[in-house]
Amino acid sequence: MLIKKKKNRNVQKPQLINHLKNIENNHTKIYKLWKQIAKLINNYKLYENKDSNLKLLYYKLKHFDEKLHNHIYIENNILFPKVLAI
Repeated sequence: MLIKKKKNRNVQKPQLINHLKNIENNHTKIYKLWKQIAKLINNYKLYENKDSNLKLLYYKLKHFDEKLHNHIYIENNILFPKVLAI
């Protein structure tokens, strides 16, 4: 039974690699798109005193941006390499 499990892992590994590459490609697309959004709103900086709703929106967008980058970094640089090492 152990031999069969090893064979299944070897067969599934190319599929896993392709899946992880696809996710990394999606991360790249999302990252580029989000950079464009940030650029359009002056990287979350307001020029003048704006109302509190707009300040809150910019704060939440910046917070989301930070969490998104952290998520992508953890998956691409920590999680995926560990999965492939198994």
